Amino acid sequence: MNRSEETTSADSPQFYWFLGATLTSAVGRNGYNIACAWLLAVSGDGVSAVAAFFAILSIVELLASPVAGWMVDQYDRRRLSMLSDLLRIMTAPFLGWLIMSGDPDWVIWLSTFLFASCDRLSLTATQSMVPRVGARFSLHTANCLTYFSMQLGSLVAAAVIGVILFISNALAAFVVVGAFFTLSLFSMYLVRHQERDRRLAVDAGGNLRQYSSRLLGIGLIYSTLYVGGLLISAVGPSFVFDELRGNAMDFGHLESVWSAGSILGAVLLIPLARMIKTPKLYLLILIVTALSFAAFNTHEFPLVLVAIGIIGFAYNLGRVAIEVALQASVSHSALGRSKGALHSVAVLFGLISLSAIATVSDVMKPSAIFLVFSGIVVFIAFSLAAMQSFGNLKD
Repeated sequence: MNRSEETTSADSPQFYWFLGATLTSAVGRNGYNIACAWLLAVSGDGVSAVAAFFAILSIVELLASPVAGWMVDQYDRRRLSMLSDLLRIMTAPFLGWLIMSGDPDWVIWLSTFLFASCDRLSLTATQSMVPRVGARFSLHTANCLTYFSMQLGSLVAAAVIGVILFISNALAAFVVVGAFFTLSLFSMYLVRHQERDRRLAVDAGGNLRQYSSRLLGIGLIYSTLYVGGLLISAVGPSFVFDELRGNAMDFGHLESVWSAGSILGAVLLIPLARMIKTPKLYLLILIVTALSFAAFNTHEFPLVLVAIGIIGFAYNLGRVAIEVALQASVSHSALGRSKGALHSVAVLFGLISLSAIATVSDVMKPSAIFLVFSGIVVFIAFSLAAMQSFGNLKD
């Protein structure tokens, strides 16, 4: 379907409310992850506790992604997003109180079942809304603006939650997380409701098998980038705490630089996509990511900041490029399930990676784990370059 033939009732004020919802939801989502990762890192169990947290997140996401994708293709995407915000609004302050009252490890691990499920439902719903709610823009522009708002939210979360954990406690941090989910709910409520054509649920685009070859190529790249982002979240706190001898503020700075790089990646997709063909852009992203992960072994905080900024840039540049490719090649009625399938594969790779990290965390330093991953990314990049099918990953 030509974009000019899609729903055109979504004028720019509606899209801006949508961007406000994605921004504030991203603050809440990343604020939760940052707070949990740091509280576990300083609880005494180090990498293993944080790795267990992200492993549980990955298991829940693996199970929730296909279900969320099916729900998004069957029900109103706007209302599903609002429901996920409402559940987290009700839970976040209570979670902060429980962490202050008991064993933070088990409380945080159990909280992932609700928060990870809501995250998948919210992200799948909102990202599948982009082609229609931003119908007056090109796919590149609409997705760049959406990812820009999401990464700006990550930047705000890193700055705000890092400061709150430094000067206050877990309860205050999770109250703020709940407040941002409240803002997200309000913003999404102001996005104009769009009636869904029930015929979309049974149209020819509902068969995912016709997209399998397309999803296979970008799925491997998406999975590699996903695992890289997961390593930053899972191993990063212990790297800062154990090897750099830093505190919550330093970890917040690291997350802020990651988010700043991610914002730049979203902004620069449009000019880079015009200058570099998509297959070469994917390859460049992987090589830059590998080199930047290797740079963590310098143990120089300024160089680490530069490296993580570049990783964030490459990570988001790749994700936005993949999102555009997916939306351009998959029927609107199958977007939810396609995204669910893509994310499930990535989560499976992430879960395998976290299991490996948990196994070797007692004998390998965080910087060594980053170096091993760097070598794996180099191998994947050159393998993709050598594959005959790689050239078929076109716009």
